[in-house]
Amino acid sequence: MPPRKKAKTAEYQTTIADHWPGVPPARSSDKAEDIQVTQRRGGRRRKNPWLKDLPNLPIDVLIEIFGCLHPKDLLSFVRSCKDFCRFLLHPKHDFIWREARKQVEGMPDCPPFLSERAYAHLAFSWHCRTCARKNVRDVLWPWFARYCSTCLPDVRYIRKTIVAPLNDIDKSLTKDDGHYSLFNVVNPTEGSNSAKCNQFHRPQVDQFAREWAEAKTKNARNELLKKQRARVKERDHHAELCAEWYSNKTMDRYVVLERVRLERVWDTIDKLKAEGWGPEIEWLDWSRAYYLDNRPDIWQATKLTDRAFQKILTRLLPELDEWRKDRLAGKPAPSAIYYRHPSERYRF
Repeated sequence: MPPRKKAKTAEYQTTIADHWPGVPPARSSDKAEDIQVTQRRGGRRRKNPWLKDLPNLPIDVLIEIFGCLHPKDLLSFVRSCKDFCRFLLHPKHDFIWREARKQVEGMPDCPPFLSERAYAHLAFSWHCRTCARKNVRDVLWPWFARYCSTCLPDVRYIRKTIVAPLNDIDKSLTKDDGHYSLFNVVNPTEGSNSAKCNQFHRPQVDQFAREWAEAKTKNARNELLKKQRARVKERDHHAELCAEWYSNKTMDRYVVLERVRLERVWDTIDKLKAEGWGPEIEWLDWSRAYYLDNRPDIWQATKLTDRAFQKILTRLLPELDEWRKDRLAGKPAPSAIYYRHPSERYRF
């Protein structure tokens, strides 16, 4: 079997660095410089080969292009190659992310304690902050971080466990629950010992402990407490704005997907009627919502194609035959059935 060919990268590596000397060039190997054809395994050429010429564009053209993109697109470019990664993540290019953020309707301004790059990554990249696990959809806005269920217990204190480390610093910090004003708390609930409530961010607590140790005098520590409470209020204010925007964005996305699913259901019904199963569909009446709408192969947020409909029809044929027999026999339509387990509802 011939060796797998690798993409040529040497031809792009000096372009961005030539235009912007502050960006170091990416490393390359000697083998990559000798390869003339960009192919994937099996001899297939890459899709969209025009992207290979994008790094060769003048720097002002690139800036105009990036400024018109969505932050999610910029994140994709960051992961595409080392040159774009170094260019877009350079501190001097925060203005590119700022212009891209303006393309997102209703998105709050970047908090002063975050960079535009970090803000975009937090809002649009579903990765755990610690282990980079994918599909972490929930953002802990008081902490401005995403954590998967595996990493979360290691980066938090709860109501029971926060008292001991703070007492080791100074027992006056926990007097009358004064520590609640010193840290950003997730799900603050008075008197609850649940692990889902009253969660404190361990990095924030550890940073405060280091600053407390550096403040030797009483006046310095009083000043630290004042600054810490001001920082917490500022973060809570921005967290509230971001959480409201993120919730609205999620709901808007849900509405769009629901509309696509409903269109797929009605397209399926229309095609079933065209195949001659119209009397059975009308016979089901309102019960069809439980026999058609809740099927996982129908209730999908994708447009119905002829090929997908043929698969649905093949699976539905036994039930359609039974419904036709019952309808011709004068039996009433089956009533709606509620299942205890979702797997029973979706069983074919």
